[in-house]
Amino acid sequence: MRYSPARITAAALAALLISAHAHSGPLDPPPGAVGPTMKTLQQAEPRTPIDAVPFQITTSGSYYLTRSFTFPQDTPAITVSASDVTIDLGGFGLIGPDTYCNDRQAILIAPEAHRVRILNGLITNMAHFGISGASSGHCTVEGVTFKNTGYCYGDGAITLGRGA
Repeated sequence: MRYSPARITAAALAALLISAHAHSGPLDPPPGAVGPTMKTLQQAEPRTPIDAVPFQITTSGSYYLTRSFTFPQDTPAITVSASDVTIDLGGFGLIGPDTYCNDRQAILIAPEAHRVRILNGLITNMAHFGISGASSGHCTVEGVTFKNTGYCYGDGAITLGRGA
């Protein structure tokens, strides 16, 4: 069976008109001003800035460094006493005092704090551990570089408790 070019053209034109009518919607926008349709970063992932040290974390949540910090010998830069905490160092550093046998950690995780994540940064110049959480549980450290840690007492970079 042969179809004439006119018949093929008429069938194609009919199919085009039907599909255009079936898929077209109203061209008038809804009334009212156009508003944002996405959430801000703060709404999607609320985070608390760490903009000074020493810093105490007593509430679950996500925290981030705003810059590198050098901190004094008499206290850890960050003390975590809450569970379910994420600390993003954001590529910044926690720099201990430039003394031979300082007696502090950059980040101290209290025994009652569990499921603490520490990410993406540098911890340096710590005579003891850079991160200490020997009695805490289920903690992780990812993408953190340690330099000059544990040099005075032979401790090392990290001590974490059970399930770490």
